[in-house]
Amino acid sequence: MKNKLTLVRGLPGSGKSTYAKNNFNCLVLENDMYHVSGGEYRWTGKRQGEAVRWCFDTCRNALKSGMDVVVCNTFTTRQEMEKYISLTEECGAELSVIRMGNDFGNVHNVPESTLKCMKSRFADFDGEILVTQDGVNNPNILKGKPWKASESS
Repeated sequence: MKNKLTLVRGLPGSGKSTYAKNNFNCLVLENDMYHVSGGEYRWTGKRQGEAVRWCFDTCRNALKSGMDVVVCNTFTTRQEMEKYISLTEECGAELSVIRMGNDFGNVHNVPESTLKCMKSRFADFDGEILVTQDGVNNPNILKGKPWKASESS
């Protein structure tokens, strides 16, 4: 049986982390984990590149070990997900994508201008599952085809 990589995507405050922790019994990763020190979240743009590499490398190592992995990040564009999509092919893992459609507030104090920019570039993808407070919406999305790294957005 193939191991699985699930990408949970959405804007800040959409419930990505909470959803993953409550619905998956496997390794859950997110770039933000890299910014936690002594139990306190301390984001800095200077370390974001390191955070992205850490999350991806940890995911790759876990998939290669046969583990199931969930990665929760904003993933506003396909380009942001592309290396994870390619990783599923490299590791022979199954890919699923969940999009969080909630707004629980801006818990990380992301500037409003940044949120506005993220919203404007947020793109839909075939096959993603939309989750809101009401549960899974748009059941027809579930019938979408799986992504392949070679497909364009």
